[in-house]
Amino acid sequence: MDLSYRPVNLAEDLERCLAFRRDTWQVSFGSLEGYCDDDTQRWFEHLTADYPNEFLHVFSHQHCIGQLEFRSGLTSEDGKSMGYINLFYLTPDMRGSGAGQAMHDEVTCRLRQAGCEIAMLRVIPGNGRAERFYHKNGWSARGEVDAKRGQLMIKKLIEP
Repeated sequence: MDLSYRPVNLAEDLERCLAFRRDTWQVSFGSLEGYCDDDTQRWFEHLTADYPNEFLHVFSHQHCIGQLEFRSGLTSEDGKSMGYINLFYLTPDMRGSGAGQAMHDEVTCRLRQAGCEIAMLRVIPGNGRAERFYHKNGWSARGEVDAKRGQLMIKKLIEP
């Protein structure tokens, strides 16, 4: 699938970013209870300041179909170079189209190129579609499920 990736420009893209985050929250938790636009906007400001090339909108034929929020250059508890995927979002009309696989391949490639040995993310239990997708792509559960944050998943990116 031919996708392009563009750094988010909050001055132009804030409403779209918030809409994508709201949809993610709704899908993950079944309601918007606990979601806050102001907190989310502060998070976006942090990302654009500190990780501008890792806060991306995803396009297919000039149409924005997704959003990626990730960070490289982190260190795991056991001292490994790691990346963390905070958001992997695809619009409902594109789910199941192959775009998610292309986005996954892109973000893991970028993390690998940044020298990350492993990647981590969290998936909310009950989001069966996401759980199946990550397991299919080699992610495995790590530790106990956190009631508020979900299940930590890990993927090896570079073999030692």
